[in-house]
Amino acid sequence: MKLKALSLFIFVYVLFIFDQITKWLIIERLFKQDGQDFIGWLLNMKQDRLDFHLQEINPFFNLVMVWNKGVSFGMFANDARMSVILLSGFACIMALAFAIWFMRTTSDLIKLSSILVISGALGNVWDRLRFGAVADFLDFHALGWHYPAFNVADSCIVVGVGILLFKSIFLDGKDDKKASTE
Repeated sequence: MKLKALSLFIFVYVLFIFDQITKWLIIERLFKQDGQDFIGWLLNMKQDRLDFHLQEINPFFNLVMVWNKGVSFGMFANDARMSVILLSGFACIMALAFAIWFMRTTSDLIKLSSILVISGALGNVWDRLRFGAVADFLDFHALGWHYPAFNVADSCIVVGVGILLFKSIFLDGKDDKKASTE
């Protein structure tokens, strides 16, 4: 049991730090160009949000600086401190639920998806607590259509949930069907 908990902590920590490093690189190094060192930035709980910035990379991808005050795709967005507390609390409850699931399952896919969802949720919670919003910077677009800007933590959540959906749609019940035909 201790090995499971330790592996969960290590993998979540690595992905959380990767998410925060990418946000620091975009905010402090690319757009501010004279920003704080990583550890100082990561632990600074009183930070102002950087204004919108855009760096064109190629015809279908930009690096941007936008702040998501809501949840996915900006839903439930407002500047109220209560919103930050409620959204952060909900994300922490979901992370705890996934941690419990991780500890109880024998499925490697559920373990992987749990690690991804937990690390993504915690990365975005840390942003909300420090900035009152989540830093988004990856902007894909084509023919005038823009996918909502997102970050590494968002990617972890989407991939983690995608793995769960794939498992439940395509893999769950296969052994049952196989056994019933024999």
